[in-house]
Amino acid sequence: MSTAPHVSAYVRIPDGCPMSCRLTISGDIEIQVGSPRDGFEFVAHREALADLVRLGQRALAAPETDEPDVEIT
Repeated sequence: MSTAPHVSAYVRIPDGCPMSCRLTISGDIEIQVGSPRDGFEFVAHREALADLVRLGQRALAAPETDEPDVEIT
């Protein structure tokens, strides 16, 4: 099984954007960002979502900077 994503996209999610998720019968997590009419969905395996959450926690813990495009890994 490949570890590469199936689709690549750039999405800007503004403050207050509605988000929801649901657990599928196969154990994946479907995440809806925005409304079903004008948003998007993505599916993540549980551990991949945990990795995404950990990355988000590191990003939120980083100090704000005037530097352009500081990479957080």
